[in-house]
Amino acid sequence: MNSNDFYNKCYNLLLEIKPRDVDLEKYFVGDAKGFQTLQDIFYRLTISARNYQSMPNVIGYTHRKEIIDDILFKYEYTKILNNYNVDSLYRKFRKTFNITSADTKMNAWFKWSNSIIDSAKFISKFNNIEEFKKFVECYSFNTYTRASLPMLIEKEIKGIGFALACDFLKELGYTEYCKPDVHIIDILNAIDNTKYEPYQAFKRLVQISLDVNVTPYKLDKIIWLLCSGSYYMDEIKIKSYKQELINILW
Repeated sequence: MNSNDFYNKCYNLLLEIKPRDVDLEKYFVGDAKGFQTLQDIFYRLTISARNYQSMPNVIGYTHRKEIIDDILFKYEYTKILNNYNVDSLYRKFRKTFNITSADTKMNAWFKWSNSIIDSAKFISKFNNIEEFKKFVECYSFNTYTRASLPMLIEKEIKGIGFALACDFLKELGYTEYCKPDVHIIDILNAIDNTKYEPYQAFKRLVQISLDVNVTPYKLDKIIWLLCSGSYYMDEIKIKSYKQELINILW
């Protein structure tokens, strides 16, 4: 299937099944282009780091927000590095929230503590927000250089794999990135009759987006809305059309 056919079938199905009066365009522009400080970047990293499998439910950030924010000094990463290491931060979380789950390196709180400390170290290497922006721009030359940035982030920050690193960048508003999550991988596997890993799926979706002249972010969002049924900006949830999409593409 060529790129135009793929895109048109995805987008036309979305137009057909979207809830009435939902403006799709607002979903395609990027959610967080207004970050102003390195502290904002660090905060976004901590969000992506806990956005893995069951971790959002385990961490329960929504109902623990104020306490977690205080523990993390309102995301002042230099204070975090001056006051914690991985183990002490993990122990602080366990004591504060009376965590009774197994005290192992596989514990979600331990994994998140690792990610927080590594993220703080990573962000502390930049002197200001402009330096960070230039850093990201250095990787925008082509698909290969673009894919190498999330690979670098994956190596630097424990707990943030390739897909979550892509998620971090796209949620900052870098619309040239998409998140090769399970939905995108399943859809691409279906049309190509293969088994993609996140890196290959990322490159494949980026190439399709270049072929049809849309951002990878937009194509990502089209597929995600179809597969999840979650129109979160409108607080609307409908059924998943993932299988219907696969049937149309097949």
